[in-house]
Amino acid sequence: MNILDPTNQQPDPPQIDPNKDYLEELVGEGKKFKSPIELARGKAESDLYIEHMKGRMDELRQDYTKLHDEYNAGPKLKETLDQYMQELKQSQGNQLPPVQEDKSAVLDDAKLAEMIKQHIAANKQVDSEESNVRTVESKLQETYGPNYKQLVSQQINQLGISVEFFNDLARKHPAVLYRTLGMEGQRQGETFQAPPTSTRGSDPFVGPTKRTNAFYQKMRQTDPVKYRDPKTQDQMFKDYIALGDEFEDGDFNRFGHR
Repeated sequence: MNILDPTNQQPDPPQIDPNKDYLEELVGEGKKFKSPIELARGKAESDLYIEHMKGRMDELRQDYTKLHDEYNAGPKLKETLDQYMQELKQSQGNQLPPVQEDKSAVLDDAKLAEMIKQHIAANKQVDSEESNVRTVESKLQETYGPNYKQLVSQQINQLGISVEFFNDLARKHPAVLYRTLGMEGQRQGETFQAPPTSTRGSDPFVGPTKRTNAFYQKMRQTDPVKYRDPKTQDQMFKDYIALGDEFEDGDFNRFGHR
């Protein structure tokens, strides 16, 4: 049972018509831009926003790589332990006299009980994985809307995650999947409620603090769910526009984007 189809192809991106007069279409009274000056400013801000989002996607890839390494560490540790136990058994076996195999042995009650137990455990695992998939799919629909499959496919493609790995996380490790997509900490049906008056002073966006890159990177470490919230990302870009070069403190250029 999978959420995304591994054979599903991404739709082609929109194409630019080389014969179209976009200046005539976009600039003028009642159009998106009133003058070429406004169009140029919009282009500059658009380029800046693209670079801003490239940095955010690099951060997501960095977080994903960390989660991926943690996810893969478990099987490798088990493999090392199994290999050690096998070598230990072989070492002990070489020191013991050979034991004649009893070929007349039959399937006793204990072996039969163990086989039944393993069969039941395997069925429970399948049921658990299918339940996880249904829960994850419901949360994705709630978070991304009816087009969640297309939006999630685009996001995991940007993060470099394969569809197979995504489906495997959904079945076996939903919490890790939520962290990877920046959904950790969100509850189903959760809606925004204004905080009591006595607690509004703790809002990080209220007060004299300059919200530079270092401010947001600290939030990324202490509250990654709030950091990835679209409202926070929009506010970060507004602060970048307002502060200009002053925003670019700390490790702003660690990914090489300008």
